[in-house]
Amino acid sequence: MFGSTGKSIVDVMSYMSEAFRYERDLSLYCKEKYVTKVSVAKDSGELRLAGYEPIADVPYLIFDLADGDIRDIISFNGKMDNILLFKSLHSIAVGLKQLHTIKIKHNDLKPSNVLVFGEEHKVGDLGSSTCSTISGPHDDEVFAGDWNYAPPEILYNYVLPDQDKRAVLIDLYLVGSMFAFYFTGFSMSTMLLKNLPEQFNLKTWTGNFDQVKDYLLEAFSLH
Repeated sequence: MFGSTGKSIVDVMSYMSEAFRYERDLSLYCKEKYVTKVSVAKDSGELRLAGYEPIADVPYLIFDLADGDIRDIISFNGKMDNILLFKSLHSIAVGLKQLHTIKIKHNDLKPSNVLVFGEEHKVGDLGSSTCSTISGPHDDEVFAGDWNYAPPEILYNYVLPDQDKRAVLIDLYLVGSMFAFYFTGFSMSTMLLKNLPEQFNLKTWTGNFDQVKDYLLEAFSLH
């Protein structure tokens, strides 16, 4: 059953337990620090399911139900209210600032993680985040987010040695990429890769980041 992932059931259960504990503890930490622009769990616990012994206690997290995410309300037909877009982007920036202030890096900001609650927008899904004060399942990863939105230096295998600085810069790139998405419908990485010469195609490229860096800067200038 678990052979296709290369992990045993023990490994999978251990990871899921760690991920649950991390997000539960992180939610409590965010609430203690008055983080307001990030969606965190309201409650957590374990539910006993009769008839499912020996695994009868199922852990749960409860979140506020969002109306959807930003993709459900944004439009690229030229009729979108720019005031709404900038208010939403401001909420995202404030959310990231609140996280960074308490030593949390999100690592996975993307359209599906901007949650809509009526007129209020919040950053959602801290499952890929890292925190300096709470150990988590992604602490040792170079990039834990969605690779479709990853910064170009990550895609081309350049790793900044300072882990904390790298995580901050990843979040800043991702929030900048959200600006691109809000007004074009495309992430910044998608547009950059589209404007690179074919020789730097990620599927075939075997060189290093220094060889492609100048071309990435040129591709960026086209926007």
